[in-house]
Amino acid sequence: MPTTILGDPYRVRQILLNLLSNAVKFTERGQVTLSCRRLSNPGERPLFQFSVQDTGPGIPAHQLQDMFEPFTQASASTAREYGGSGLGLSISRGLVELMGGTMTAESQLREGSTFTFTLPFSSTDATAAQEVHPPALDYRSLGPRRVLLAEDNAINQFLVESLLRNWGWSVDTANTGPEALALFGQHFYDVVLMDIQMPGMDGVTATRLLRQNPDALRAATPVLALTAHALRGEAERYLESGFSGYLSKPFREEDLFQAIATVLGQRPAVQPATAPEETPKEAALTAPLYSLSGIRRLAHGNEEFVRRLAQLFVQTTPPAVRGMEQHAAHGDCQQLAASAHDLKSSLDGLHIRQLHAPIRRLEACRDTPLPDIEIQQLVLLVRDVTEQVMDGLRQDFPGL
Repeated sequence: MPTTILGDPYRVRQILLNLLSNAVKFTERGQVTLSCRRLSNPGERPLFQFSVQDTGPGIPAHQLQDMFEPFTQASASTAREYGGSGLGLSISRGLVELMGGTMTAESQLREGSTFTFTLPFSSTDATAAQEVHPPALDYRSLGPRRVLLAEDNAINQFLVESLLRNWGWSVDTANTGPEALALFGQHFYDVVLMDIQMPGMDGVTATRLLRQNPDALRAATPVLALTAHALRGEAERYLESGFSGYLSKPFREEDLFQAIATVLGQRPAVQPATAPEETPKEAALTAPLYSLSGIRRLAHGNEEFVRRLAQLFVQTTPPAVRGMEQHAAHGDCQQLAASAHDLKSSLDGLHIRQLHAPIRRLEACRDTPLPDIEIQQLVLLVRDVTEQVMDGLRQDFPGL
């Protein structure tokens, strides 16, 4: 077995949970067995086979293939006794096929069933997982600046404000588009940092209105879009809407500095690079529930900064998750997607890899509707993982 492979851990986990939950539900006595083996040879693209075997009632041969259709059961009596399997098997096969794999089923009446799927992965090694250290930037090289930040997420506000002030810059913060326009009309700014998705007036609309300011000098102020949607088509739309540039969330301190320097038309100074510390191989292979390493880089040794970010996460996440649960219960995909988008930057800031794919899948349900059962599984996963993260943060920072 290779030590590390690249794939989609969320989808693999969801497939296995669906298959295992069905197997346990239909197995009154005996056992449920999960196995995994590598089918490919060393040097080839990794190909793995997963199998879930049970000793349940089994499925008639003529009904076996239909088990992958939504809401299909082997018999009415089975459905009455155990409840429906819902969309679990249908979703599982769909996810397997999305990842380029195949799923099959074998069964014998009164002996049990085996569901098997194969998935291709990408290979990696420990060195690829180690962080690349860029040359250190001189964050004071652009001189003192005044910045308008339009951002409604409290964690993002704190992060950006802290970074800018650490550079020796002053910052005014607006929670909404109208607030940003009001501040923009009162003060002169060197640059505006504009979140795209804000409640009410979005960042695109606010920037268009900003560009209509009667003061030509003020209207020409550089505006940098802060967005989680910097796809090619979206990026072009931002530039056409009057933005001077864009930056994808989550971003590193050096990314923000470079982006601002670019829209200001300046080149930031670089400090002499120092050799990066050796990273133990074991550390590169560790996949913790969350990581504060990125926040600590931003903090430059200020542990109170890290504690404050952790505190904000613990304070703001539970109501955000409750909102997602309510929207999911009411079948409101538009609001659910908006709530997922708001929470995404907080999850990414703590590098919660287990929720990287799920939160984006929920965010995309605005345009690509998901089955109710999958939405429920996704929201439940978000709740469970964020609760574990908050427990970990409370241990890291007693008194939160």
